[in-house]
Amino acid sequence: VIHDYGWDPLRVNLLFVGAGILSLIASIVVKYASRVLDDRVMLFFSALIGFVGSVLLIDYPTATDDYTIDAEENGNVKHNVVPIPQFLIGFALITLAFPFGRNVTLGVYGNVLGPINQGRWMGLMLAVSAIPRALGPFAAVSLLEKADWYTYMEFGLAALLFGVGCLFNICFWSKLIPFEDAQKQQQQRKEEEEMMVQSPMAHNSPAIRSYRSKNRKIVQESSKRDEFEFP
Repeated sequence: VIHDYGWDPLRVNLLFVGAGILSLIASIVVKYASRVLDDRVMLFFSALIGFVGSVLLIDYPTATDDYTIDAEENGNVKHNVVPIPQFLIGFALITLAFPFGRNVTLGVYGNVLGPINQGRWMGLMLAVSAIPRALGPFAAVSLLEKADWYTYMEFGLAALLFGVGCLFNICFWSKLIPFEDAQKQQQQRKEEEEMMVQSPMAHNSPAIRSYRSKNRKIVQESSKRDEFEFP
């Protein structure tokens, strides 16, 4: 914002104050939304708004950019930048994506792990996630310098990562369920297979259909009770 919009330090600080307020609001919203929405839906939503926000922040060279030698020498190189309203919307979406994604990811991860010593795996995940947070600022500045302060490399890469996250969420949708529900589904399939082996002609009988419906309701009710609630 200092390079492209010429903002003074006060405006920059106010921008980050607004980001802090948005993060606080998002954390509160996540707490209550997790009680009515599936964690997988919220995880997909966080990656989606991160993708949209990244796309909105992309700018790239055009034929109308002013790259005169005099402008470069005086530090006044002009190029087409993202309009301020578009920038603020994209910045807000990316700011919201982090608290949504972080909190929901912890909830889904803990539920999938099940009744084991989760401290080791939680520590591993947080340690690995700390690496991009530490290297990210240096990589971002490097990409901006290589792209002559255009953002197509930086936010293009961010959009790609968010997009891959959305695809992974969809591909592994059926796997991102609490450990207890996964066990119940396995037990249900095992019992159905045993019943079909005992009576192959009865796999589509009213009794089997009633059994499947009953177990499906049990799993759904259990999933609602076991939803991860954030402190």
